[in-house]
Amino acid sequence: MSKIIPFREEIFHQINQILESQKAFIFLWGKSGSGKSVLLQRLAKKYNVDFINENFKDQSFLKEKIEFLISQGQSLIILDEVGMYDYAMLESIRI
Repeated sequence: MSKIIPFREEIFHQINQILESQKAFIFLWGKSGSGKSVLLQRLAKKYNVDFINENFKDQSFLKEKIEFLISQGQSLIILDEVGMYDYAMLESIRI
């Protein structure tokens, strides 16, 4: 158990370094309850950006939401639960 917290911290710091140095697409993959959402919430708080964990069913609404965030100067978009989206929806928001 004591190894889990340092591992999560290491992942957080590595993602943070990537985000500070370059544009990136970061995909977190893990079992349910492994802390992915908590990590994404920490990143959203650190960079003062929206944390989107809604299950969007409407492709155009999701795309409009992302375009709005970009127009507001948000350079980081954090999507959680993307496993619930179908391929066409993810492809439509590809930047």
